Amino acid sequence: MNNYVIVRHDSFDEKTTTESTGLIYNLEARRLALTETATFNFRHVSTPKIDTLVIDVHFKSVEQNVSGQRIASKYGSMWDVVKESVATNPGDWVFLRDGELSMIIDDDKPIHLEAHESDSDVTNQAYINAMACEELCFYVIDKDILKRMCDATTIKIKLSGSKGSWAFDGLDLKTLAQKFYNGFYDETMYVKELEHHQDIEQKKNSIHIKGCFVEIVSVALALWLICSVDIYKTEYPGFVRALGILLLFIIPAAAAIISKKKRNELK
Repeated sequence: MNNYVIVRHDSFDEKTTTESTGLIYNLEARRLALTETATFNFRHVSTPKIDTLVIDVHFKSVEQNVSGQRIASKYGSMWDVVKESVATNPGDWVFLRDGELSMIIDDDKPIHLEAHESDSDVTNQAYINAMACEELCFYVIDKDILKRMCDATTIKIKLSGSKGSWAFDGLDLKTLAQKFYNGFYDETMYVKELEHHQDIEQKKNSIHIKGCFVEIVSVALALWLICSVDIYKTEYPGFVRALGILLLFIIPAAAAIISKKKRNELK
């Protein structure tokens, strides 16, 4: 085993569980104000009676608490406004247990995987009042499907439940599959590919950090300008307003866009 997988052993049940890290997909929301994600990971479970490889999917749906934000901004303190800005209501159930996970690898015949529900609940982070509908299902695969994903040129994914479905490019799962295959089955496989991926991720992180630095400095300068300059007494009020808008909004937005574009260009 290596740092690509996490291994847990339960001596009482004679059960060993090996898991990959998670890969988050931002899904197209089914209606306005919803934010919906699906986190994929690979998991192998071994006991004296079973030897199973699965794909776990953790679905999460939240809705922005717009009414709470309005009330807090009108009647609350600054802390109330900040707290309500991150507060959410539960979104909508998709009922993955009634659907399936389908894959098309390299334009071959579709693979249809039956859903098995592990858990579903409305969760709540009480401190910030963030609530969500969460569903966790697993889909049984085998080593051959995992290997095909590792070697794929294209992977198309369709995730469905009785209340919705999403189709999207699943090629990012290729790297996750390679990590799991290397960590669980054979440490000599996909070494160069994973080294290249790690190098790309380091470069992306560096670009992201630089972009964040520009954004923070710009906003800090804007706040300093607002606090230190009396706009009604300055000789150039128009210039000060324009500079404030530039520092507070335009530069941070431009930095975020440029940073994202540069990261996406790295392959």
